[in-house]
Amino acid sequence: MKNPLEAKKTPASNVTMADIAREVGVTAAAVSLALKNSPRISEARRKDIQALAERMGYRPNAIATSLAYHRHDSRLLPTEAGLAWLNGWPEPEKLQQLPQFAAYWKGASKAAQKFGYRLDEFVVNKEMPLSRIEKILRTRNISGILIPPHAGMEVPWHDMDWDRFSVVRFGLTARNLPSFHAVTADQSGNAYLAFMKMKEKGYKRIGFTGVSEKEWRGLAGFSHAQFSVPPNQRVPPLLHRFWEGPENLDKPLRWLKKYRPDAILIEHGQFFTQLKPLGLEAPRDFGLATTVIPDVPLDSGIDQNPEEIGRAAVLVLLSQIRDNARGVPPISRLVLIEGTWVEGKSLPPVG
Repeated sequence: MKNPLEAKKTPASNVTMADIAREVGVTAAAVSLALKNSPRISEARRKDIQALAERMGYRPNAIATSLAYHRHDSRLLPTEAGLAWLNGWPEPEKLQQLPQFAAYWKGASKAAQKFGYRLDEFVVNKEMPLSRIEKILRTRNISGILIPPHAGMEVPWHDMDWDRFSVVRFGLTARNLPSFHAVTADQSGNAYLAFMKMKEKGYKRIGFTGVSEKEWRGLAGFSHAQFSVPPNQRVPPLLHRFWEGPENLDKPLRWLKKYRPDAILIEHGQFFTQLKPLGLEAPRDFGLATTVIPDVPLDSGIDQNPEEIGRAAVLVLLSQIRDNARGVPPISRLVLIEGTWVEGKSLPPVG
């Protein structure tokens, strides 16, 4: 093998994989695999080839790369073209009963199909533990995994050998799950947008009720937006644990009596279920909007564009598969999808 430090300088626009192969003393096919991080080439040799390609100024031909991916995808057999969706919910059927998560699945399925893949759900339970699912995925040559939200749920994620798979998670709420790339709603930006829309409608004392877990970031956007109003109009947020039941009515009642908001932004459906027992309703008593249409039964607020979240998750996953990126990434990406404001009757203009 030639010394990479002695590689000839070739104009960057003319450098090919064949040029790199001649310098290294391997085939162009081996260079191609090394540049794709293929485990078929030893790690040491991959690093040597990648370093040499960088020094020589090699840049892939975008059109040729696109055609190569197209030919590769077109050759995939049905059993080779699978992506996995892991459902570790205690009652797995309830996952897609939530409109938001059902739309994740829909968007992901449509995107997978577009690129020649099929999305299959695998339910994690005692009869089908992750160790067994791992063997099934390997047998079916499935290397890509999507993990939907699992807020507050105990799933033994450590039972999986993640080094064999490319993984994308929806959101950040799953406990004890490694820091894989994530795609989620821009909760902070959505709450900020909702607050400003409510303010435009003439509301002065805008309250916020949401969950206290650090992975839920709507509070950050709300708090930021509060700086746009005078201090005497800022209503402290009403926070609760994600899995707290709706039976404790004293806390929201005290909050409402003390701060008297004229409009409330709801991050989670629990507060909405407490209004009826309190004898309150919108828009008679105050305006209401939500950051999660349609999971909270209000017609004003933020559409998080959940199908786009599902589509984006597949795009991120396929980019990992094509890059032969497996296991927990050294630097995780967080892809945020913007929400869209929706006008409705639960938040009429003031006056």
